[in-house]
Amino acid sequence: MPFINGGHIWLILGLIVLLVIFGPGKLPELGTAVGKTIKAFRKSTEDLKAEMSNTNVVPAAESARTDLVHSEPVHAEPGRYEG
Repeated sequence: MPFINGGHIWLILGLIVLLVIFGPGKLPELGTAVGKTIKAFRKSTEDLKAEMSNTNVVPAAESARTDLVHSEPVHAEPGRYEG
């Protein structure tokens, strides 16, 4: 049987272990909770992707570089050190 070498056997064993630990009455509740968690995670990642694509975010390094390029040069008086 070709599926024994794959992950199918581990899936079946995992389901058997879950059935033994939680029992047949709790498995639907557990599945519902896992499904809701995955749905909330997907929604939050989609919202984050949409927010990142809609905002004009400038990386900090580029912002600092443009500030330095467009600023006036600083000249210190020789021999004076204020520290």
